[in-house]
Amino acid sequence: MVENPIDIFINEHLSESLKKSEEVFKFTRDFQRSFPIESIKNMTLEDYLYVPYDEYNPSMSFCSRIWRDGEIMSHRGNARTNSFGIYTINNQIKIYGKYLAPYDDDVDAAFDYLKSEIFKLLKEVDNDNYIAVERCPINRAFSYKLLEIYFPEKILHVHTENTLNDYCKCVGLEYDPKQELIYRNLALVNWKESVPEIRNWDNHVLMSFCDWLWRHNLKIDGGALSRNTQKVAMDIDNQINEIISEGIEKEAIVKVRVNQAVFRDLLIKKYDRCCLCGVSNRKLLVASHMKPWSVCKPEEKLDVNNGLLMCPNHDKLFDQGYISFDDDGKIIISKRLSQVDCVYMNVNDGMKIDVNDSNREYLRYHRNNIFE
Repeated sequence: MVENPIDIFINEHLSESLKKSEEVFKFTRDFQRSFPIESIKNMTLEDYLYVPYDEYNPSMSFCSRIWRDGEIMSHRGNARTNSFGIYTINNQIKIYGKYLAPYDDDVDAAFDYLKSEIFKLLKEVDNDNYIAVERCPINRAFSYKLLEIYFPEKILHVHTENTLNDYCKCVGLEYDPKQELIYRNLALVNWKESVPEIRNWDNHVLMSFCDWLWRHNLKIDGGALSRNTQKVAMDIDNQINEIISEGIEKEAIVKVRVNQAVFRDLLIKKYDRCCLCGVSNRKLLVASHMKPWSVCKPEEKLDVNNGLLMCPNHDKLFDQGYISFDDDGKIIISKRLSQVDCVYMNVNDGMKIDVNDSNREYLRYHRNNIFE
């Protein structure tokens, strides 16, 4: 029997990829602290310009760090420093690109326009307006590098067309070659979210996996993996509908079926113990939905980010809305729960769980609709 490429990657390469991912996200955090989006409008030309590498005094300018340190995220390919639009050569400042041609030798005016376009691109993508990427006049390789650095959790860390196409082919993802690259990029990220085994990976790990597939000439049927997840959810729905049509009892049956299915297995892989108190006996651990099954979209029903692994006590409290968690994972305890009950149920104000951006949306639903 041929081993699943996902399993091979998880067993042989995931640990190394996760370590590299930590370095990548450390760089992006440091860069964003140094150059917040709002600061770009007021950036000086000196702070912007690329400076050739000096190992004894490396430049910390905007473009120098992208050119030098950004290599940890993805290879720059055939990009040159003129892709930054304004650059230096032989100690002279040059303007490059059709979109800056109208400014001729007026470096200050060209730089003001360049900054405004960078700022506009980042603000629009921050609001999930990807049409802005299509309309952005700055160099494609440069603009995608900016998106990787400022939105590493939204965008796959790839900015060359050939590489992105190869990755799509490796996972069996169809794409329209006439469309802007951003939509292929987002399609890969969305595909990852639809496959339980890899849904919890960050985008750098996904890129590493795709690159590993490509380098080893391996391909997977990504569409079948995605469809299989939805089929599991549909099968559970069908089983439930044969028993009862609606109401509280339905959610109780969901609980039983889900804890017999892949969802619990995925949560065990993610948490390995009660995410609140640390109970590790697997026979005592329960898969709990933040957003109830009955109101979930098909893709949300078995989304591991919509689940918490808990001991029976904490699962019951969470399901019944006696406890919830804020965006930082800190516990919120209902006034309906007495101090005595808190002691016996082992909950206190100092407790918290680990959360990520994908969890937060589900937790907000729980706070607004389940917690009382």
